[in-house]
Amino acid sequence: MGKHTKRKAPYLPKVAAGAAPLALLFAAPATTALVAPAEAATLPLDLLPFPLDHQHDGSVTRDLKSNSDAGTSASHGSVDVVRHDVYRKQIGAASIVSDVRHAAGSSHEDRDTTVADPRGAPGTSRTTDDSQGFRQAQAHTARLGGLVTSTGNDQWLRKTETRAGDLSLDPAAGVARTHEADRRLLGAGESSRHGVWLPEKTDLLTENAEQLDSGLARSATLDAGPAGEGRFAGDLGGSLDGARSSGQAVDFGDVAAFGTTSAQHGHGQFSGTLTAAKSGTLSQRLAGITDGTYEQTHVFGGNAGPVSGNVSATQTANLANRASTDETPPRVDSGLADSISGDLGVEHVVRVQGGTTTSVRGVLPDQPHATRTQSLNVGVADQPPVDLSPPALTL
Repeated sequence: MGKHTKRKAPYLPKVAAGAAPLALLFAAPATTALVAPAEAATLPLDLLPFPLDHQHDGSVTRDLKSNSDAGTSASHGSVDVVRHDVYRKQIGAASIVSDVRHAAGSSHEDRDTTVADPRGAPGTSRTTDDSQGFRQAQAHTARLGGLVTSTGNDQWLRKTETRAGDLSLDPAAGVARTHEADRRLLGAGESSRHGVWLPEKTDLLTENAEQLDSGLARSATLDAGPAGEGRFAGDLGGSLDGARSSGQAVDFGDVAAFGTTSAQHGHGQFSGTLTAAKSGTLSQRLAGITDGTYEQTHVFGGNAGPVSGNVSATQTANLANRASTDETPPRVDSGLADSISGDLGVEHVVRVQGGTTTSVRGVLPDQPHATRTQSLNVGVADQPPVDLSPPALTL
């Protein structure tokens, strides 16, 4: 870890919803879902009787390189450190395995380029990228005859920063231009998993995960002309993203399996622009200064013999505050939606699927409008389903 991948300047972090994988909960056999003997957990090692079988390995990787080509010179360096410990203990018919891994890394890259600005003035551009990260994973597995238990967790933290600057100067034309931008990103996350595998193909599984990402981007441009005129323009933007997910499942082998999963995700961002001229005029454009979204989903499903079904519910909300500019009045774009859907069927006999969604959309202070859509499909004896959905309704 720690390797840096260069991103474009306007990037701001935007994480995915992070929903718990339904394929994990309902896959057959579910016993494969959490089997990760070399990946994570936490047991009180000091309570285990010695001696322990301890295996340890680690590595330090360093990379340093530079190149120059066609007016561009670049240098890159990185350091990655990994430590890995595995503890094993056999006590009669019981065995315990503990796997612990730590990794940290950082990278730095500089790039200098000779460029010309849009007016043709010669100049230079310099970009610097820094990245640091840390991750740890622990896993423990205990076996006693046909009983197996496993628990694990992972934590990670990453930080990246990019700085860029351009300078162009043409003394003969009397023009100059400077531009600088920087971007900072910070992210952290944690996940855990637990599993119990009982005899007779009975499994109990659970997963949880949380993630948080934030970012801040800034840029500034200063122009000077031959007559002494000048202009300044600056941009500022930021975002905050959070997500969590969880899932639980119980599998009775060929008899039945049931599972539930839930996920929540929120995202907020702001942006703005400030422009000033030497003549004394000042304008601001705060289009989309704030924008927030939230979504949550809950699913429950399973099967028992030939009967299977699931039901899910989703709620979403979006609120964007469009601040006033020199040309437009203030406004708020809003949107809410609530939906529930499900299906129930008997294999090779009948399958019924349906759902309803109610949504509210509008621009405040104007009155928003609401709509409702419903769906219903029925299939008999493995035949293509028949659509019995009513038309959409405006409320």
